[in-house]
Amino acid sequence: FARLVRVHYAWHSPKILSDEDFELDVVSTVLGAYGWGRLHRALVLEERSAQSVQIYNAGAQHSSVFHVVVDLKPGQDPARAEQVIARELDKIRKEPVSDAEMQRVLIGTESSFVWGLEDLMGRVEQLQLFNHYTGDPGYAQTYLKRVRALTPAKVRETADKILGKPRAEIITRPAAPPPEIGRAHV
Repeated sequence: FARLVRVHYAWHSPKILSDEDFELDVVSTVLGAYGWGRLHRALVLEERSAQSVQIYNAGAQHSSVFHVVVDLKPGQDPARAEQVIARELDKIRKEPVSDAEMQRVLIGTESSFVWGLEDLMGRVEQLQLFNHYTGDPGYAQTYLKRVRALTPAKVRETADKILGKPRAEIITRPAAPPPEIGRAHV
């Protein structure tokens, strides 16, 4: 079972391919990108208190779930991690992401989209995703236009709207070791 303390927050979020879904993808990348995401940098690289940070919006047809998941290194205080998470969530809700962060996300999103079309199965899966959720397998141009139309102000507005709502908080802790049975105490 669990060997590390995990701090996991989850919010209901809008359905996949809605305007807010696109904006939450920016939020998840700005907070959780490996190496440069705000929470990843703060908890993994600077404080060295977390083993991993995962932030993602799990898109679905009728509603989605936005997740913040932090696995702490042994012996680290989850209350401290929650303070850092709260600080960064508050910041992204109140201040627009920087132009540099926005550009990094947009370039990464476009690049991943194009690279994902390179092999046949990637193309099939992308066409089917668009067909399933929009009814238009040729939605690629619209998708890219929507990605390119994202703004820091709109991302902040959506972050405030969604991340300001009540959330599920799941704190997982390792179980205490079982008592030793049958050992003689001298």
